[in-house]
Amino acid sequence: MSFKGDFKNGEPIYGERFLGNGQYYKGEFKNYEFDGYGEFINQGGKYYGNVKRGKANGEGILYDLDDKKIYSGNFKDGLFDGYGELYYDDGDYYIGEFKEGKKHGKGKMYDKSGFLIYEGDYYENSMEGKGIKFYEEQIYEGEFLGGEISGKGKLLNKDGGIIYEGDFEGDQMEGEGILRFKDGTYYIGQISQNERNGNGIYFNKNGGIIYDGECKNDKMEGKGKYNYQNGNVYEGQFKNNQRHGKGILKDKYGKIIYDGEFKFDQYDGKGKYYYGDKIFEGDFKYGKPNGKCILKINGEIIYEGDFKDGYMEGNGTLYFDGGRYEGQFKENKKHGKGKYYKGNNLLYDGDFKNDNFNGNGIYYYENDYIYIGEFKNDKKEGHGIVYDNKNKEVYKGQFINDEPVDKNKCIIF
Repeated sequence: MSFKGDFKNGEPIYGERFLGNGQYYKGEFKNYEFDGYGEFINQGGKYYGNVKRGKANGEGILYDLDDKKIYSGNFKDGLFDGYGELYYDDGDYYIGEFKEGKKHGKGKMYDKSGFLIYEGDYYENSMEGKGIKFYEEQIYEGEFLGGEISGKGKLLNKDGGIIYEGDFEGDQMEGEGILRFKDGTYYIGQISQNERNGNGIYFNKNGGIIYDGECKNDKMEGKGKYNYQNGNVYEGQFKNNQRHGKGILKDKYGKIIYDGEFKFDQYDGKGKYYYGDKIFEGDFKYGKPNGKCILKINGEIIYEGDFKDGYMEGNGTLYFDGGRYEGQFKENKKHGKGKYYKGNNLLYDGDFKNDNFNGNGIYYYENDYIYIGEFKNDKKEGHGIVYDNKNKEVYKGQFINDEPVDKNKCIIF
């Protein structure tokens, strides 16, 4: 260790001291210590400023060995302490308060272009307390913890409009809050990982409730109640923003439209559909009766059997005043093989087409005579045979417009 400089009363007052290992001091001395204004160089960089008791104390500037500024401001016992400016290798910089070498107190952080990133409280080098964080399109204003957005706060757009107000944790919306959308609608409820998760209420821009229930991954999922613009109300299960599971759909007067199972927003599964004085009860698919179903009118069973795409189609039984039909249907019409009853008595057994006797069939008279033959549009037409009540053939031949061609040979006419 060597010294070169000025002395007073036998003590160094100004000079240079070489400390070895590349360390060097040039400046004022007091009581044999670096004290006053000086220049200090070591392996960590270059310091120019006030020194007391051998350490940086007061105003000073710290550079790296390539003369790039690291810090400018107040020091205490060799550490950043008080008000200062700290410059980072990537070009970002901090202006504000320090304590014991760390950002601590009020401060501002800028990026290399001079854009303000953060303004607010710091605690031991971390954003902590209250502050404002700036993004390109958004601004957060609220509480911070451990360098992250955590606590109560607001997320604003660049024009100052509130996007979200409520709880945050780990730099995300987490907890409960109010989430606002561009179209004026808003959500009040539980939030997790920046999305609607849990229970909440979704409002239209006028404050009317659109949805009240459970959400998952920013979508309606679970149990909830949805109010449609036309006044209809659905209450039941949701999945992926669609009605899915058990639910009830009512009109604006509270009258049930459908009660049953849903899939992908449509009636699908077991259910009841109410339409005027009609009730369809049974299997549904793609929003329509499909499969086994019962049709009631004013509480009375009218039809029970197969449906396809909302039509009676397949095998079923149709009930009407004074009788019933059992057999095949197509697009709500009797079509195929079937039996037609008047009261409990079989009237016709055979082919149907477009709701009428068409094709081959058996017609039963009230006097126990029967006709076996061809039909067209509910009338005997073509070749046929008539048997009496003892199964004796009484006429065989052609029929036109429900009558035998040779009436003289048919004793029943």
